Amino acid sequence: MDASGQSDQHARALIPLPPSPKRDLVGGLGFLLLALVGVEESLRLPLGSWQRPAPGLFPLLVSLVLAGMALTLLLVALGTHATAPPGPSSAARPKVWWTIVSLLAFYALLERLGFLIASFLLLFFLLRAIAGQGWRVTLAITVGASLSSYLVFDRLLKLPLPRGPIGF
Repeated sequence: MDASGQSDQHARALIPLPPSPKRDLVGGLGFLLLALVGVEESLRLPLGSWQRPAPGLFPLLVSLVLAGMALTLLLVALGTHATAPPGPSSAARPKVWWTIVSLLAFYALLERLGFLIASFLLLFFLLRAIAGQGWRVTLAITVGASLSSYLVFDRLLKLPLPRGPIGF
């Protein structure tokens, strides 16, 4: 524990990974490929107009923004010639894998438990186990984010969310 009350593990989790040109090149190319697939697939749908958007307009815009960000990442990576010193990337790998596993579990449990419970469990796990937050912060953010996302998507936007056994 340091003087601010945070554990060393929590402090290390907040340190960003150093930039790596190789990692940025691979990531930029992957995101560019994903964006191009998104553009291609969204063009198969009707686009509509700005006043009356059709189903393909929003995915097209998101894909174009993603392509722009990927190109920016690629240009920055190509402009960087130094290699990054080894950093905490190997220590962060288990957290990345646990995050991926938790997202897969969220997907598997979404229909069975419903949106509200599944999102609560996902956020609780990510905040408590992965980010190392305290109980009060974890519960406050988890309850607030789960309820607010449910209210926005279910009540405000009227999207059909999985209900689960208790109707939420």
